[in-house]
Amino acid sequence: MGDGPAVTGSSGRPSHPGSLETAVAAVAAELPPVHAARLAHLLAASTGPHDRSDCLAAVPTLVFVGAVDQIFEAWARDQPDFSGAAVALALRSASSATARERDLQRIELVWTGPTTAWVPVRQTSAVLVEVINAARRRLTILSFAAYRVDSVLSALQAAADRSVDLRLVLETEADSAGALTVDARHAFSALGDKVQFWVWPGESRVAAGGGHAVLHAKAAVADEDLALVSSANLTGRGLDGNVELGLLVRGGPVVTQLARHLQSLMSSGVFVAVDRG
Repeated sequence: MGDGPAVTGSSGRPSHPGSLETAVAAVAAELPPVHAARLAHLLAASTGPHDRSDCLAAVPTLVFVGAVDQIFEAWARDQPDFSGAAVALALRSASSATARERDLQRIELVWTGPTTAWVPVRQTSAVLVEVINAARRRLTILSFAAYRVDSVLSALQAAADRSVDLRLVLETEADSAGALTVDARHAFSALGDKVQFWVWPGESRVAAGGGHAVLHAKAAVADEDLALVSSANLTGRGLDGNVELGLLVRGGPVVTQLARHLQSLMSSGVFVAVDRG
């Protein structure tokens, strides 16, 4: 059996999942630039696809060792006649292209919970405060539940003091299908009129199958530059205690698209501003 259906690589020719081209692209995307450069330097000096010992010892991490194995196995199987210099050039080119793409948009895992060697813990509360602190013009936050979290309140207060337009889209007790006993906005009462609250009116909600829809999204968007999309509610347990997973997106089209989508929902009346009082 083959390696699976072919896909078209950047060269325009079919590129199979086990090909050297695919392996080089995957390694370039996975390794930090400094490690990719180190591996390319060693590949250039390699005598062939069975000469990997120096590379394996270069950076003692699971990710780097896995990258070395991936390159050398694909090299031996797919293009055994290629020189080490040719493979090194391919990796340098792919790493350079990946770095340029990352400059436009970078995505980071945000994980609260038990740590492993693969993903370090980044408390969701700290990342949310980072997003709030980054806002200069507008900050939009969505959440289902919310309770007072002092670090978040302090960051929001500071944002208000620098004249950031603060917009919180939150679920209400009445529209939560019994899940909330108070409106989520009460967690931010200390901010007074420095924040504008928005809701998704219950009469506008249509759920698939006729069930009751709730406002369940959790996100924070600073201007059109930085966005956190997370499973965590704006509660102490959600931000610091539970196992929660999110993505922090820096720059690029996704943040712009999300920011403008939320703005459109507000300007079109899907989300409705409520009395600040």
